[in-house]
Amino acid sequence: MKRVFELVQQCSWEEVWEALAVLYPSQVKSKAGYCRVFRKIPDIVPKLTDQQLMTRECIKEEISERGSCEEGMRLDFLPDNDVFILDESTPASEHYSLLYVPWPELIGLKVPDLHNSRYGPAGIVAHCLYEMTFDGYSEKKVDWVRWKAAKDHISSKRHHRILKRNYFRKYCRFSL
Repeated sequence: MKRVFELVQQCSWEEVWEALAVLYPSQVKSKAGYCRVFRKIPDIVPKLTDQQLMTRECIKEEISERGSCEEGMRLDFLPDNDVFILDESTPASEHYSLLYVPWPELIGLKVPDLHNSRYGPAGIVAHCLYEMTFDGYSEKKVDWVRWKAAKDHISSKRHHRILKRNYFRKYCRFSL
């Protein structure tokens, strides 16, 4: 099982961009922003964690083939996100969006071999880039959006789901 930062080291920007354009075709206009963030990742010191990066499609395939999956997840409990974090340290094996995870923690996530073999290093990195830059192309901007969302209790479906789980209490660096 590798970590996200190890997968970043295995692929070039061109490979990641190609995967990103296939997985998220609407993001083609944002190539420069994604490139800047990709080039910054090697300078970020990863925070190693036991949490795992999971992909919805791999879990669905595993469940349909075997009726269940190693992680014990069922189809009706899968989050809407394409990629998510499985936290096995919690009693119910909670899963979270990557949306507001601090970048050092995100690049320190474990990636199960099944997911890595399905998407390849460039595909996993493309998924991570999309999620980590959803609200901006710098950590400072994403932190500000996280703080603002927590403060204003944004009611959009995606943000509301995170607020409901008190996700901001775990990841928000700003006081409310």
